[in-house]
Amino acid sequence: MRTMHQFQHRFGISISAQILFWALLSLTVTSGRGWCQSMFESQSPGQLSLLVYGGGYWSKEYASTQQGVQLEQSLTKGISFVGRASGYELYVGGGFDDPLDPGTGHEARINFGRFEGGLDLSPIQGTYLYLLGGGDIADSKATVAEADFSTWMFRERPHPLNLVMSVSYNSQNMITSGEVDLRMILHSDQQVVLTGGLSGAGFAGGFVHGFSTQAGATLGAYSPEWQIGFDGQFGYASTSVYGQVAIFKRFAWTE
Repeated sequence: MRTMHQFQHRFGISISAQILFWALLSLTVTSGRGWCQSMFESQSPGQLSLLVYGGGYWSKEYASTQQGVQLEQSLTKGISFVGRASGYELYVGGGFDDPLDPGTGHEARINFGRFEGGLDLSPIQGTYLYLLGGGDIADSKATVAEADFSTWMFRERPHPLNLVMSVSYNSQNMITSGEVDLRMILHSDQQVVLTGGLSGAGFAGGFVHGFSTQAGATLGAYSPEWQIGFDGQFGYASTSVYGQVAIFKRFAWTE
């Protein structure tokens, strides 16, 4: 049961929060997107971006790898279409139940893909709201829905803060997950942007008894020139310590 609790959060919310943070950091550093006066004004020229990402997770109960792509096409100055495709491989320790379909027995390795689509809304300066929905294939058959909110604070100061809040629902195990991620830009120049902060999460519903939480520290680095970044997280969940790393590369085109 403990592995199931961690699994739902780690792949339903944490990857979304990381994708959202780094996508919006790269947009802010490289293109200044989001500083629009009206979200319904036409955007000319249009913007198309592709985010390629991957990573891994480790705890004493299980390990995992993940990879995917996110495509974002501007519709107006403050509205974009978002499509995301992710693949997950979960390596579960002995004696644990299937975290995707509880009660069906132990599975040593679980593989599934997740496809989501929706909108990125930027109603005011430096604030974004992702509304996504989709479903899984292969070892997971869930329908998923999520909302990701991000806002930049103290943008004119040397060390701006970024707040990300995410919530996700999984229909297969009926768990609702949420995460709050607060990061500061520690250093920024033409070569590198360094970030650090804290991340906390909670999840409940379905087979989870009560409310489970976990928290950790995050460190990241991003190259504006190459539009590539690295992120690491280390913390403690209700069962044990955990570590996670992620890397991404962004491509952008003006239409």
